[in-house]
Amino acid sequence: MIIHINGHAGVGKLTVAKLLSSDFDAWLIDNHAFIDLATTCCKWRGPGYFAMIGKLMQLVFDGLSSKADQEVIIFTVW
Repeated sequence: MIIHINGHAGVGKLTVAKLLSSDFDAWLIDNHAFIDLATTCCKWRGPGYFAMIGKLMQLVFDGLSSKADQEVIIFTVW
């Protein structure tokens, strides 16, 4: 099962996701994980920044796609 939480900054997406993750023993993929990793490789919003986030997301999604049928995966998105 995939749970997708979308909302504006500061509304509590991660807080809710952490609670759900605990209740469902789920994988939690927070959008800040992608942002933080991308900013270690590229200047914030600079050349290649958004492409890097896209590549990181695709890599994670590919890795988790086989788990979605058996496990709960929670995503937060800004």
